[in-house]
Amino acid sequence: HAEHLNIHFHQWGLMSSYNDGMTKGLRPKDKAKFMTLEQAMQKLGHTSHVIDIFKIDCEFCEWFTYKDWLDPEKADVRQLLIETHNLPRPEADPHKNKGGAWFQVPSTVTPADFFDDIEAAGFAMFSKEPNIHPQARVSTVF
Repeated sequence: HAEHLNIHFHQWGLMSSYNDGMTKGLRPKDKAKFMTLEQAMQKLGHTSHVIDIFKIDCEFCEWFTYKDWLDPEKADVRQLLIETHNLPRPEADPHKNKGGAWFQVPSTVTPADFFDDIEAAGFAMFSKEPNIHPQARVSTVF
């Protein structure tokens, strides 16, 4: 609604290029609403652009897609603003692995893997604060 401000909203879900578990149980029409970061950048014509700030608030997909943001072959990201949601768990049981309706899948990723990989990619945490929304956990900025 704010095109005159050069703000555009696309109702796409972000999926992983390396973990198909997050969209495995989706119906084909729902799966079509998801694309990888690389696919979204290609569709928008941004493959040769530097991303100064990449803000991610994808309701649990951060645990399944973060390696794509860190891959310089896929995206040249300078800063990450990440809102994390819950914690990934190895259980497939949705009552134990409450990542949201889309992401009730088992994961071998640990929070340590997530933060260690981000640091190894050259990012340094400079802000961490709780999200005061009752269902949110922590927001982190790299």
